[in-house]
Amino acid sequence: MYKGQTVTFDMDASWDGHRAVFALGDSANSTPAFAMVGVDASVVGTPTGSLAGGGLDCLQVVSTESAATLSFVTRESESEILWRLRELDAEGQVAFEASEPLPLADDTGFTGCPVVVEVPIGYAGAWTSLDGQGAIVTVTRAADIGAPPLLLELPEGVPGMLSGAIDEDFLLVHQAADETRSVTRLTRDGELTGTTYPFPGIVDFPDVPRVLRVQGNSFLLTYVTESARVIEQIECP
Repeated sequence: MYKGQTVTFDMDASWDGHRAVFALGDSANSTPAFAMVGVDASVVGTPTGSLAGGGLDCLQVVSTESAATLSFVTRESESEILWRLRELDAEGQVAFEASEPLPLADDTGFTGCPVVVEVPIGYAGAWTSLDGQGAIVTVTRAADIGAPPLLLELPEGVPGMLSGAIDEDFLLVHQAADETRSVTRLTRDGELTGTTYPFPGIVDFPDVPRVLRVQGNSFLLTYVTESARVIEQIECP
């Protein structure tokens, strides 16, 4: 905190491990600054400074195949909240950019920051309300300019946290009462498919597992144990 401004930052590496992206934002700027570095710690591309105006919140660096995407939320007015995305390519240039009004009004009770993942058609962000109601907002790369994002309001009882997507389904990480964890599939219509993929042998680990990528009829899941980073391939029958 400095002179009434809240400074936030995040950093993550590309899936191929060749680049890392660092992003920095504060409450007085509507666009974060960022820099990309390669395996030799040299800067890739030109670092970009923030633009004045608005206010920034929920800054995240989301890993992609060869770089990362900046995800953040800005409040344009009391009634307008924008979810903004900046996808970087391997050269540190902006390859895709979106600024979408969130169809989540303040009176719905949705609060906090989203869980953001890359999906085959773009990006999905999951919000949760104070009473446990959930919603997944999807921004597609191929959407027409000005088209609203796709909104899925989750029915009560849908278990798990958004972790990725395969085919047309979302993947949710779920922890059962006996502390075992598994991945469940949720259709874009909000229906559970009944298909679950258990985690073999791992019960206790500190971070939230996430899907790295989908490969044919399988996906790569990564999580951290107390001593190692695990990347596991899970087959989808």
